[in-house]
Amino acid sequence: MRIYKANLGVINSRFMELEKRLLEGLAGRKKLPIPGTMGWVFSQLEVDGLIMVVSKSGITMSGIESHYIVQLTPSGEELVNKWLTGKLIN
Repeated sequence: MRIYKANLGVINSRFMELEKRLLEGLAGRKKLPIPGTMGWVFSQLEVDGLIMVVSKSGITMSGIESHYIVQLTPSGEELVNKWLTGKLIN
């Protein structure tokens, strides 16, 4: 229970709800599409090295792709695995 609460504090202080949902959604999946207009919401996950954009698709309007395909980086996989299996996150 202590590890769970410690991890919850780390996760809640670092990520917004949508970021947490994307990380959960990527658990066990290779790739996941996100709408291009939502790229700014998830950009900090990319800056932190937890996800990476592997392709862009669709129509480009005003410099924004209609869809991005993202996947976890090795660091992102490690964080999500620790979080979902109850191991302490640093």
